[in-house]
Amino acid sequence: MKKLLLPLLFSPFFSFSQLDVMNNSFDDVWISIAYLENNIWYSEGWWKVQEQKKARVYNKQLTNRYYYFYAYQDNGSSIWKGESRFCSPRTIFKLNSFNCTSEEYAYYREIDVGNNKTYVISLTEDNIVPGEVLKSIMSIEKY
Repeated sequence: MKKLLLPLLFSPFFSFSQLDVMNNSFDDVWISIAYLENNIWYSEGWWKVQEQKKARVYNKQLTNRYYYFYAYQDNGSSIWKGESRFCSPRTIFKLNSFNCTSEEYAYYREIDVGNNKTYVISLTEDNIVPGEVLKSIMSIEKY
């Protein structure tokens, strides 16, 4: 049985899919993601990614070309944001509807994963956007 399983793991028919975040900054980062699944938009978070560490934020097959993320450093000094608006409550969440108060929205950055089965979002000091982290997000209940 073991002899049959090993070749299967390395065959082209068996693939691992995921979306990871590599925090190349020098402070811990909180990240949330947004994606389309079965024609429904979802946003979910928060994952804490320690400085110079990698974390898995989506452990399903990457079926879309575009995914979205919003991240900020734990000390509030830097953010990674974009132009796509998604709900980002203060607590750990997974939402499929966007009935948030105006303070709970954030602007997510779009990433193009192409046809890749795996993708790593690399957060560096070079790709931050100057700006203030939403005050409601800064008070996330950290579990």
